[in-house]
Amino acid sequence: MLVHGAFLGETMATDLKQQCCAILVAGITAAFGILAGLSDASAQDVQSVIDRMNSLERNITDIQRQVFGPGAQPRSGTISSQPLANSQSKPSTADSAFAQVPMLARHQIQLQQLESQMRVLTGQIESVNYNVEQFGKRLDRLVSDVDFRLQSLESALSRISNGAPPATVTTGNSTPPAVAANVPPGSNQSSNTAVPNSAGVGNLIDDHGTRVIGQVTVPETPSSNAAATQAAAVTAPPPSVLPAGTPREQYDFAFEVLRSHDYQGAEAAFTAFLEQNATDPLAGNAQYWLGESYYVQKRFEEAAVAFAAGYQNYPTGSKAPDNLLKLAMSLGAIGKTAQACVAFKQFTGQFPGAPENLHKRARSEERKLGCGG
Repeated sequence: MLVHGAFLGETMATDLKQQCCAILVAGITAAFGILAGLSDASAQDVQSVIDRMNSLERNITDIQRQVFGPGAQPRSGTISSQPLANSQSKPSTADSAFAQVPMLARHQIQLQQLESQMRVLTGQIESVNYNVEQFGKRLDRLVSDVDFRLQSLESALSRISNGAPPATVTTGNSTPPAVAANVPPGSNQSSNTAVPNSAGVGNLIDDHGTRVIGQVTVPETPSSNAAATQAAAVTAPPPSVLPAGTPREQYDFAFEVLRSHDYQGAEAAFTAFLEQNATDPLAGNAQYWLGESYYVQKRFEEAAVAFAAGYQNYPTGSKAPDNLLKLAMSLGAIGKTAQACVAFKQFTGQFPGAPENLHKRARSEERKLGCGG
């Protein structure tokens, strides 16, 4: 029984194989028949599809070169004329995602860097805007303060011009009153008015070369004291002439007034500066510019007094050569030629290292006055 059953099973398997082979042969025959009938009609279509796939392969190769860089070795290959079922193998999704990671990472880093730079630039722009705003506020305050100071100065000058004018000094033997009001405190003056005159200035240099400016004392008289007091009251600058601030700020203010060619205003400002800051290092410069404010107004005698005070009180200051030179020029302008020539000689001997432009000016003025060698 067992042998008979095995035989039946083997027979049935053989029959089943024969049937499958017959079906497979029939199917292949039918397929070849169909393909033979369609070969002429679809051969061109199949070749067109293959060409398009080859073009896509080349494009993918180019993209791989761009993504992985010039040194990368992308996959290569072409589509052959194989059945479509065998030629449609696609790269895995994991490979495509992995190929995109480096490029996406670089883009992300670049975006982060751009965002960081934008934040820095935004902060800088905000800082600049804040500084500009603060500068505008300070400029507005400065303009307002300057306007106020100019109005105060104009008011002071108006009061001065409406009062009694200072006494005018002549070039004769008369003594100029009120010039002591223009000499800063601490100049070691006596209670009498002391000015260079023909007798005193003639002793500009003694035999030892130690005394430069001689002075003559004018006896006190009621009339001269009254005139000096009145002139001092008229010419004394009001407290509002100079702005509140440090000596340097006040000096700069007075100098700007002089630069604006407001010489009377500069005279008042420098006089006020000397009264308030007699011991400041800038006092010597202020004394010189006070003399200049007189000199440009052709008030040469008052200029001579101011320059003499500057030379005496600040002999080692930076303006000492200028003071002595302008003193000589002022003396020459009021007709005191001999004293002027002595002052020029003193300038040349005492300040050989002074700027060359000062020495040129001294030589030119000496020639004008006819000073002997």
